[in-house]
Amino acid sequence: MKATISVVITTFNRPEKLLRCLKAAVNQTFTAYEIIVVNDGSSADYTACKAYARDQPGILWLDQVNQGVSAARNHGVEIATGDFIAFCDDDDYWMTQHLETLHQAIIHHGLKAGIYHTQRRELRGDTWHDPPVHDKSDKISWQEHFITKGEMIPSATCLHIEVARFSPFPAGIKYAEDHEQRLIAMSEFPCFPVSARTVVMDRTDESATNRSIHEIAHIYRRRFDAMFANPQIRNHIRRKHRYQMLYRWTSLELSEAIQQTPQRFPELWIKAGLKIRSWSNLKTWVMNFIWYRKSLKAK
Repeated sequence: MKATISVVITTFNRPEKLLRCLKAAVNQTFTAYEIIVVNDGSSADYTACKAYARDQPGILWLDQVNQGVSAARNHGVEIATGDFIAFCDDDDYWMTQHLETLHQAIIHHGLKAGIYHTQRRELRGDTWHDPPVHDKSDKISWQEHFITKGEMIPSATCLHIEVARFSPFPAGIKYAEDHEQRLIAMSEFPCFPVSARTVVMDRTDESATNRSIHEIAHIYRRRFDAMFANPQIRNHIRRKHRYQMLYRWTSLELSEAIQQTPQRFPELWIKAGLKIRSWSNLKTWVMNFIWYRKSLKAK
């Protein structure tokens, strides 16, 4: 028994990182059924990448007018002919055993239609970080686990073709589009997580997650408010977990203020108090004040 895995790699103006990503995809211990590269209207020079792709069997290169990463991923899914689809962003790359690890999990679960994923390592310059991996409690849904723990990234995810076509990536959305896609997919299909760290997430350069938390927190809160209005998502996530997820961004804002702009903390803390909607929110709010007082004493 063997499954075929199509690889979909999207790229936009990062030819050097794409070449690294492509080489990692080609040098897997498990051979991909096909590798589909979708260039989302880049203006950068991809000559070296295209030359490498031409020299490798099984790589299909697609150019499209710039439409965003969701449209690029969906384009790859439309073309893919494998049983499963493994995604990778151009600034991430896989360790050599990534596809083999996924394939073993797929076989173990009888090629069941679902969401398979491994874990990641994060790279910032020369610094490595291994985010914690949390086991899902039987008391919560997969959606609740995902929004409160947030372990899954697109480059570590492999979807059965039915899943990918049931829940396409939402086009025209810049932030948290991957969260929305997976939360909808989880409403109908099971998750099969693997504990192995087989993906390197490169957060060294340009990334929304490298920007100031204060800059992007309101964007993500607005995006998740919109997601929670969708019955396919809302009906699987209890209110307390929605509050916990939304308040996490507020807590990160307060933490950033403690470290970088402590003079702004009192103002932000008072505003954060107005957003409390649960006992969990209240506990987080109080703990941030305690951390703030400790930071003042340490100085």
